[in-house]
Amino acid sequence: MKLIIAGKPYSAELAVQRAAVGDLIDLKEQTATETFDGITAATIQGMFIHLIKLAKKPGFGQVDLASDLVFLRNSFGLAFLCKNQAGERITVEEARRIPLQDLQLDFEDLAARKPAGGASPKEAPASEGDAPQ
Repeated sequence: MKLIIAGKPYSAELAVQRAAVGDLIDLKEQTATETFDGITAATIQGMFIHLIKLAKKPGFGQVDLASDLVFLRNSFGLAFLCKNQAGERITVEEARRIPLQDLQLDFEDLAARKPAGGASPKEAPASEGDAPQ
């Protein structure tokens, strides 16, 4: 899966797999609230599983992401990791301000994938609690 930010593609899965420890700490600490434990590699990977399921639904498209809370919660965290992994250093706050219209997912081959062993236990954190403030 690729995350496209303002027309530039980034490997979403690679960004999570190769994320710097400091970036993961910043992301978690700066997105945690009283009712949400913060965005983590696990919540972003839970979003991938969630999107695989959504992509298989008839008629699913980019417009559906604008109202999908799991995607909205994790998309700017993924953008933060993607850009930083590519050497384009941004802060969590700068990633939070990326316009939704500048974020696009390339679902090529995503719908064909199956989550390993069905639903992942990591999916739950991405869909519980309040969105990061």
